[in-house]
Amino acid sequence: MKRGYVKLWRKSMDSAVWANANLWRAWTCCLMLANHKAQWVKVDGLMEPVLVEPGQFITGRFAFHKAMYPRKSKSNPSPITTWRWLKNLENLGNLNIK
Repeated sequence: MKRGYVKLWRKSMDSAVWANANLWRAWTCCLMLANHKAQWVKVDGLMEPVLVEPGQFITGRFAFHKAMYPRKSKSNPSPITTWRWLKNLENLGNLNIK
């Protein structure tokens, strides 16, 4: 998942997400985590693998926080804060949370 590239539209600079640096970082992290092709993923606690379609990814608040902030620092926001950013992105219509 660490290979490839993501296309960004220049019109993104006109969005409410661009105006907030934290939301922009969360949004681009979502773009980087999203699958580019369908893939079966084994999830802890589930017997059957889950089909993750293009544009989807599986995460939780702690995993997403670690993806956004791989190095520990006291200045990093909390995992619940990064989860709130995801909820804000959902409210703005940028993503859907299942």
